[in-house]
Amino acid sequence: MISLKLFSRIRGYPPWVILLVLNLLVSLFFIFYILYRGNQPVYDIGDELEYRRLAINLIQGNGYSLSYAYPFKPTMQREPLYPFLLAISYLLFGYNDMPIYLFQIVLHALTAIIIFYLTLSISDNRGIAWCAAVFTSLSPSLVDISLFIMTETVFTFLLALDLLIAAKALKNNSFKLFIALGLLLGITTLCRAVGIFLVPIIILLLFIQNKQRAVRYALIMLLIFTFTISPWLIRNKIISGRFQFNTKGSEVLWDMTSGLDSSNKELFATMVASFSDSLGRRLYKTQLENVLGRNNMANNLYRSQQRIDEISTDKLYFSKAIEKISKKPLKYFILSLINLVRYNPNFSVMYVFKRRDLSLMSTVSALSYDFPIIDKIIMMIFKASFFLILILMLKGMFFVRKELKNWILPISVIIYFNFLHALVSSAPRHNFPVQPYYFMFAAVAMQRVYMKYRDSARIKI
Repeated sequence: MISLKLFSRIRGYPPWVILLVLNLLVSLFFIFYILYRGNQPVYDIGDELEYRRLAINLIQGNGYSLSYAYPFKPTMQREPLYPFLLAISYLLFGYNDMPIYLFQIVLHALTAIIIFYLTLSISDNRGIAWCAAVFTSLSPSLVDISLFIMTETVFTFLLALDLLIAAKALKNNSFKLFIALGLLLGITTLCRAVGIFLVPIIILLLFIQNKQRAVRYALIMLLIFTFTISPWLIRNKIISGRFQFNTKGSEVLWDMTSGLDSSNKELFATMVASFSDSLGRRLYKTQLENVLGRNNMANNLYRSQQRIDEISTDKLYFSKAIEKISKKPLKYFILSLINLVRYNPNFSVMYVFKRRDLSLMSTVSALSYDFPIIDKIIMMIFKASFFLILILMLKGMFFVRKELKNWILPISVIIYFNFLHALVSSAPRHNFPVQPYYFMFAAVAMQRVYMKYRDSARIKI
């Protein structure tokens, strides 16, 4: 009786209030748990070190540089939005990461709210919208990554906001919304350069859905987008002599092409490990160590030359990577398939278990010091859960095939990110920004299956 009264009261609140409270309760519990344990952050992830260094140099007046001492060479390694946000946080609150964690927790909560309204605008079904939003709220990956100095949480929020504005702009043919969308896409791209290809995707959908005003809307969106990113491009033109977004792409591509030097057996070992890391290490430990060693050598070679001259290293190793791909296209295709597999079946396993003292699952994984089997059980649950989400997602896509026009936006995003990371680079965290759209289609499948079961049960009665 009490639970029914409580449920009816909860249903009286707007969805955004319920989702916000749910997210904050889950996330803040782990924040306070970390404080209670007295854990200190362990800065063992290279990306975090670079973001902090950029923010500190900005505060100290050393420019946008990764250098630790004079002369502070300007860099194009990282897009500027996140380091600037971090610098603002350090200026306001000192060199303390807790404010940025809390900021990212709020962004994660807002992402779930956006996913609710995005799903509702596409499906016109509150049950599907609630399911997708709650999955997003409770995703181990998305909560976990908010406790890291990484771009994933900010980018996931911006991507969701882009799609919500794009869906409403395409649906309502709103000139003002296309202006806002151009601005948002520019900000998203300044967070992570992969956002740049969202522009042609949305323009293509615009021409498909609204041929009459497509040129006008596309031009204004493109104009605002270009205006937003132009200061960064002009700055890079002054530094490097050409308009480019960053020098990270060549490093990532070169890093991937080190796999082209693998033997067939090493390539097979990599494929097995992409499905199951523990199985791969058990069966092909030597081969995987060889692959890792070769990869580290390629990365160290690139980084050592990059410290001397970032611009020329970027040009040189990009051309080298393309040359290697052109010589071994079949092996590159196989590597791309391996990347595609590695990109998908993961729920934050890498972060949960490699940095226990500052992760979502620190409560549970603390036990693994005494009971290592718990780590394996949690990893198996995560893997099985995500495989189930993948199956439901594909089933959901099949169910909406007759309503493709409504769902084309999230489908395009899923295809784009899978294709991009298959060709260039793949790691578990790269999948995090598109997980909410997997949840959307999984929610569709669950709702259709439930409706079918309910109808069959009524017929029997």
